[in-house]
Formats: sequence, C-alpha cells, structure tokens
Amino acid sequence: MKVTPKKAYELIQNHKGEFFHVVFIKKDGTLRKMTCRTGVKKYLRGGSLSYDPSKVLNVPVYDMEAKGYRTVKCSSIKSLSLSGDTYEVSDE
Repeated sequence: MKVTPKKAYELIQNHKGEFFHVVFIKKDGTLRKMTCRTGVKKYLRGGSLSYDPSKVLNVPVYDMEAKGYRTVKCSSIKSLSLSGDTYEVSDE
C-alpha cells in the first residue's frame, strides 16, 4: 500500500512505542534499514532537541541494533513495516 510521508509520520506516531522496521535514505545518500521504536526514555542523558521534529515530519526513534537514538525523516522513507503491514512511502 502506498502512503505519503505525512501519513507515514501519523502511522509511526500512532504505533505507540511498538517495534517497527523502516528503510530510508540517509543524509549521505546511502540506504539504511533499521528496526526501531518510539518512546524509549531509558537511555536519555538530559537535554532536549533544539527544534520541534513534528513540524518537519522527523521522528526521533531508538535504533534497536545500534542501541542509540536516531532521527528518521519521513520525507526520506522508502518503506515502512509495522503491525504486520508494509507501506511504500512516496510523495505521489
């Protein structure tokens, strides 16, 4: 099923911290596959983001393999798998 980046953002936000898989283009142009989840607070060391990620459709996540926090730009997502469904993300 095809979804827009905005719909992908909504799907992730409504997923309520469960694991999901995402394939996206990194800032350096390489493809990245990641298993992650939102809402992880255990490893935070203070501080906060200097911007509101929701305004630019960015999602702060915890990467389960790298064991660290990452930001996924919904505009760069190619595919998203959550709750047993897979979505292809495009602006069309």
